[in-house]
Amino acid sequence: ETFDRELDITNNFAVPVSVTQIQIADTGKDDDLCHKYFSTPLFDSLTEGQKPKADRKDSLKGVSVRFHFQSDENVGPFPKKCMLSLDTDRVGRQNLPLIIYSGELIGDLDL
Repeated sequence: ETFDRELDITNNFAVPVSVTQIQIADTGKDDDLCHKYFSTPLFDSLTEGQKPKADRKDSLKGVSVRFHFQSDENVGPFPKKCMLSLDTDRVGRQNLPLIIYSGELIGDLDL
């Protein structure tokens, strides 16, 4: 099962920006973890003329991330961090954090 989320990213730079490449980047020891949970299939299918671009103060349309639910794995009590890397034509690489967590809260009660 998957869940797609379109991102609302505003171009705050003084120049128009085009996204030339999007990558899911691992930040920890487990190099496959981030690619197991996240992908960018919509962007990967775009041709050069369809890639997202935005003028100053406009939103980049068409940037989305797909989350892949993993029913057979527990990520543990501590969040895992991945990065969504956006390569652009004018302002270099921009990194956005992607966090994986179980949603479970663990605590001790003193009674």
